[in-house]
Amino acid sequence: MAKKQQNGGNLRYAVNKKALKNARAQEAQARAREEQRREDREKSRRMGSVFLASFLALIALFCLYTLIHTLFFPAASLSELRSDLLFVSLVALPYLIAAGAVLIHRLNQKRRSAYSERGRRLSGALYLLVLLGCFALFGVQLLTGPRDASQAGVCTQTVQALEESGLPVTKPETIPAFRSLLEWSLETELDCGRSRVLLHAHTEGSGLIPAAFLKQAERDYGEYRDAGSGCRIWEPRDTGGTFRAAVALSGTGSVTVWELQGPREELERLIGVLSTQADTP
Repeated sequence: MAKKQQNGGNLRYAVNKKALKNARAQEAQARAREEQRREDREKSRRMGSVFLASFLALIALFCLYTLIHTLFFPAASLSELRSDLLFVSLVALPYLIAAGAVLIHRLNQKRRSAYSERGRRLSGALYLLVLLGCFALFGVQLLTGPRDASQAGVCTQTVQALEESGLPVTKPETIPAFRSLLEWSLETELDCGRSRVLLHAHTEGSGLIPAAFLKQAERDYGEYRDAGSGCRIWEPRDTGGTFRAAVALSGTGSVTVWELQGPREELERLIGVLSTQADTP
């Protein structure tokens, strides 16, 4: 009887020992799985951070490329030059400033550990203010920049001049303009008889941007005739079935360019009435 009880006790001990061993093995496996999941999450987080940083860096490179190209290289047309300037003002400059702030903040991470508590707070506050300022620069332009220029002087005077040609004039009901950080500008198309008139108007205090549009017009149309009072005329030339011409008026910090396309006789009439805008007060 005693031997039987001893054997039973040994059996229970063996069972308990095996169960304990299995429990420890399962616990070790659970810890290993949890550690693997933690490593996978950390790896995914690092990969996500690398992907996000690479994506943001590509945007910064594109913004930098557009900025350099706009400043130092000719555009394909007056319309493209305006689009590039709007992108630079609205997106590229705020983004590049923010990217520079983030880069400097990261590079100074170790140095900031040696700052005093007050210095670290000031550094963090300055960093946050720069980022908020860049976001505000983008948001304010986006919200307040668009406007209707149908009653602007350059538009009404253009319509009046075109009507003086005796040709029927069709103009859009609303003419979108934009007040950006760099300039005030508009671009709109009007029909006059069988001709198309593309109006470009740009105003900027220093005159650098209007000068860039005049240079672009010279690249697009070649030699011009100086009609005095800041008026330049590019005579009609055949472009294969139709004629192209242009008239530009430049003033202090402003430029207006009319690109004309249509029959030669109509373009000559339009050049005559548009060039008289130089004498309009």
